[in-house]
Amino acid sequence: MGRERFPLSYARRGPVREEYDTVLIVCEGSKTEPNYLNGLKSSYRLSSANIRVTNAPGTDPLTVVEYTESIMQADDFDRAFSVFDRDGHPNFDEAVRRVADSERGRSGTWQAITSTPCFEVWLMLHYGFSTAPIVQSRTKSAGDMAISELRKYLPDYAKGHTGIYEIVKEMTDAAIRNAVRLARHNQAADATNPATDMHLLVDYLRKLKA
Repeated sequence: MGRERFPLSYARRGPVREEYDTVLIVCEGSKTEPNYLNGLKSSYRLSSANIRVTNAPGTDPLTVVEYTESIMQADDFDRAFSVFDRDGHPNFDEAVRRVADSERGRSGTWQAITSTPCFEVWLMLHYGFSTAPIVQSRTKSAGDMAISELRKYLPDYAKGHTGIYEIVKEMTDAAIRNAVRLARHNQAADATNPATDMHLLVDYLRKLKA
C-alpha cells in the first residue's frame, strides 16, 4: 500500500509573518544575549518570521555594526538593533557613531543597544539599583568583575547561561525602572559606567503585539 498523501494545506509550515514590525537584532555575544532575547521572544510568542535574533561573526562592536549593515542590505526590516558592550573595545565609540550617523540611525529605525561594561549590568538591575562603577582589577576585566557581582544573585551564572530570561522575567518591570533611573543619573552626573540600553529594546519587544 502506497504512502498516504495529505493535501498541501496540511503540510508543515514555517513561521508566519504577523502584522507587527519586522525586526533584526544582531548581538555581539553568540550565546548570552541571543539566549536571553530568544527567551523573551518565546515568552511573548513573537513570530520568528518577524523577529530575527542572530550574532555577528566577531565580538568587537564595529564587526557587529558592519554585520548588521550587510543583513539590512540583503533583506528589509522595519527596525534594526545592534547589541554590543563597551568592555575594553577600542572601536566602541566609532561603532556607536556609525549607527547614529547612518541614514537609518538618523531616522530612528536602527539603534545601537550598548552596555557598560557589559550585558550583565542589565541582569543586575533586575535585583537592585546601583551607580557604582564596575572597573577592571589587577586580574579581572571589567566584564569579569560584573559577572562576579551578578553571581551574588545568580551563583551559577556563566556566559551562555541558558534559560536566563525565564529566571529573571518576573523582575523585568523592576529592571526597566532601575535602568531608566540609571540613565537619568548618568545624564545628570555625566557618567557612563555602569550603563545599559537594554531596557529600550526589551520594552519595545514587549509592546510589539500590544
